[in-house]
Amino acid sequence: MRSIIRDVGENPSAQIEGSPIVIDLKNKRQRVVLHIKALDFIQEGMRSAEDSIEAALEKLTKLNSASKLPQVAQITSELDFIEPYAVPFHELLLLMKDRFLRPGALADCSTDVGLIFDQVEGDVLKHYQTGPMEKSQLLNMYLHYPREKLPDVFAFLSLQYQLKKAFPFDVDYVRRFLHDAGQWQAHEACSVFGYIKKGGN
Repeated sequence: MRSIIRDVGENPSAQIEGSPIVIDLKNKRQRVVLHIKALDFIQEGMRSAEDSIEAALEKLTKLNSASKLPQVAQITSELDFIEPYAVPFHELLLLMKDRFLRPGALADCSTDVGLIFDQVEGDVLKHYQTGPMEKSQLLNMYLHYPREKLPDVFAFLSLQYQLKKAFPFDVDYVRRFLHDAGQWQAHEACSVFGYIKKGGN
């Protein structure tokens, strides 16, 4: 198909374009998004990171059986965490400013903050995104399905573990990657939330 598009369009670098196909599994609180050259598997209904990993591997195995997956250019695991706080939003905002920002005109007058930190280790990118958050923001911007019993105010933390290295698809290789990612994410979530609460490193 790519060769046809390039020949007919007389453009040797043309790529296939198109809107993603979204498969919504509402009863499982899962969403599969099929792009031309990518796949997103989003889960909101799992009880643990381990259950989430197994569900992702099952989905990838089914997809590979239906249509052989080509070489993978990169793979990312993202887990979102929240840590409830029984204080008003502005108090949590002040606490997070104190932990991460130096006093100054811009920081002092900010009514909200979002902090991003990236670390590169070889072929792995480790991405942190954190900030104070209210329930409505999580429901409107991050979650695809309704969620009950959310706290009103919490520290939000999104951790991405991305391998930027091409490899032929192999379910055991992906399993090892997801387990490595999950261990790092669980450790860093405890570390970051502990730092916010108590200070220190």
